[in-house]
Amino acid sequence: MPDRGTTCQQCGQKLEGGAAFCDECGTKQPQYMYCEKCGEKLEGGSVFCDACGTATSNYKPVRKKPRKPGSLGLLDELLADLD
Repeated sequence: MPDRGTTCQQCGQKLEGGAAFCDECGTKQPQYMYCEKCGEKLEGGSVFCDACGTATSNYKPVRKKPRKPGSLGLLDELLADLD
């Protein structure tokens, strides 16, 4: 498992796990996500892990509207506009 930034990036003070601010100097600490499968550090907003491809908690699958039976979808709409 990679190092999860257990020291302040400004003053080097040891931080409690997941601290948002340093107790010593008050510097806001970056908050990272880590891949649940491989432990790789993820950039904020990542949808998939760059190392192993696992979906993160930011992944929201797109749900497509079901087509009516016999429908050609967008083609039907375009053809209807021609009438």
